[in-house]
Amino acid sequence: MQTILSEDMLCTLLYGRDRSDVLMLSSCDGFKSFLRVNIKRIYKLTRVIENKFEAYLDNDDSPDISNPIHSTEIAQAYGFKGPLVGGATVWGWSVDTILEALGPKWLEKGWSEFSFRRPTFPGDVLRITASEVPGRKDWAIKMTNQFNEVCLEGNVGIGQHDRIKQFLRPRSMVPLPESTDKPNLILSECDVSKDWRPAKTDFNKEVAAELKAHKQ
Repeated sequence: MQTILSEDMLCTLLYGRDRSDVLMLSSCDGFKSFLRVNIKRIYKLTRVIENKFEAYLDNDDSPDISNPIHSTEIAQAYGFKGPLVGGATVWGWSVDTILEALGPKWLEKGWSEFSFRRPTFPGDVLRITASEVPGRKDWAIKMTNQFNEVCLEGNVGIGQHDRIKQFLRPRSMVPLPESTDKPNLILSECDVSKDWRPAKTDFNKEVAAELKAHKQ
């Protein structure tokens, strides 16, 4: 497993803030002495895996696609510099780094939670890091672009997430046909006393390919 302590990670570990806030300290003798004294302790605190990836658009650049914000014409009409790369695509680029950290077992029994902080555009050079969280079993995932702007961050782990306790299993798991009565699902009007209907659906490679190509 590759272990890297980037300048960003050092700043986060030592000061709890991003590199841009403490860059001026890197030339100070006191800062260098502190690193020399504490570098072994820092290595014991965390392991960091880092990879780089150049973003690209994986759909047709056409305003006629199902979500045209992923096309140049529509994205620029809304004030963006170019087409937005799909969120699921961006998150998918972190999988290789996650597997370096947690291994293939994560694909079968892993969990993830993440937030998108800013759009990713074709041509962006993404730095993808997985950082072991000291004292816990999960890893922190972070993507930054060539301007050191955070595009995505989250956490991954193996096993059950602590939040699983917040979800109640429906009383019945018998799949039901799709309902024609679909009221608007609004948080303020959602009846939490009712179970979600277990849905019956046919899913195969062809359906998955269709979903990826047209319904992301």
